[in-house]
Amino acid sequence: MAEMTTTNRGTPVKHMWDCPRPDLTRPAASFPILANAEHREIYHATEEAGRYNHHPALTWHEARFVAMWSDQPDGEDGPGQRIYWSTSPDAATWTHWQELFPSPVPVQERTTIGIAFTAIKFLATQGRLFAIAGLHKNIGWENIARTERQEHRDADHRHRARHGYSPVAREIGPDGGLGPIFALWDNLPEPGELQVEVLRPDDPAIAQTARGVAEEYSQPANMPPWNFDDALNEPGSVDPIHPCEPTVYPTPDGNLVMLLRDDSYSHRLYVSISTDDGQTWPDAVPTDIPDSPSKSTTLALDDGTTLLIGNQVAPDFDNADEAKHYKRNPLTVAVSRDGYLFTEVYALRAGSPAPRIEGIPDSEPGYAYPTAIVHEDKLYVIYSASKRDIWVSCVALSEIVSP
Repeated sequence: MAEMTTTNRGTPVKHMWDCPRPDLTRPAASFPILANAEHREIYHATEEAGRYNHHPALTWHEARFVAMWSDQPDGEDGPGQRIYWSTSPDAATWTHWQELFPSPVPVQERTTIGIAFTAIKFLATQGRLFAIAGLHKNIGWENIARTERQEHRDADHRHRARHGYSPVAREIGPDGGLGPIFALWDNLPEPGELQVEVLRPDDPAIAQTARGVAEEYSQPANMPPWNFDDALNEPGSVDPIHPCEPTVYPTPDGNLVMLLRDDSYSHRLYVSISTDDGQTWPDAVPTDIPDSPSKSTTLALDDGTTLLIGNQVAPDFDNADEAKHYKRNPLTVAVSRDGYLFTEVYALRAGSPAPRIEGIPDSEPGYAYPTAIVHEDKLYVIYSASKRDIWVSCVALSEIVSP
């Protein structure tokens, strides 16, 4: 594909995509389909248990896969959003879901003001597994420039305004037992605002553990996709946009690369490259990597290959007046040998999810918000289907990365 030199703002574009552009008139956007991939449903949404399910995370620990995701009966990040979890020895058969982080406040309609948990990631440190969740309060709705805020959502104020608190964590024991919920740093709601107990990081019961988890969580390579309280070192942008949902990976030459979503609908990923182990990040610049837009995730393999997993499906760039979100379909895997230029792309999951539980606010057809791990020479990717159901797909790495 020819290099894109500048955006419609005249900003230079970093060339990182040497794959064909997606063609949404063709199956799987014209990308080769990973036909040998296996797909398993982890959670099937119901009206009773919670019809909105998103933000999944996946890990392998103590001889089992562990999955978690956000759940809310009404819609994305509504007050009272909680976190479910499930485990599996083989990624095929999963335990019945349980609550990992209960609703922090009573569940309410998703557009109202209130506090929510959001699943962020798993963190393994000192042989112990911790689930990390975001804690934030919905405080209204704002325009895309974040210069205006109001209580109710409308066409000009579509982006949720939040007040962020410290991320919180709890340990998942080898036997499935759960430790207390604790904050990583001292930034919590006022006493009495929460209906669940969250220990402060200096509480004697967990102080040493909290320090260790907070230190590991704050490492640049562990940059979370959601940073509600702005306590971590995220870059700005050379353009007047708000880059979000970062994913970080190391390159074979020793740098750290951060790819970010553009919520201003350029349909490009932005990139910032740190040459000092993530101590500083230059302002992010636009790339020619297409994005629906959606959350992406990355993996650096042992041989230096980088996998980019997301919805690299936008057929055009810099066309916010014509299109906002393209369908998050297919879910793609792109391959880079050097961490800077992606030269192959595949469709991991394609086709339309069966429509179920109509009327879910914020639902979008497709497969999105992946988290990925490698275990025993296979790639495992967890994602949500239309923000209703939670699935995991696995495929041999040899199907993606040839010797």
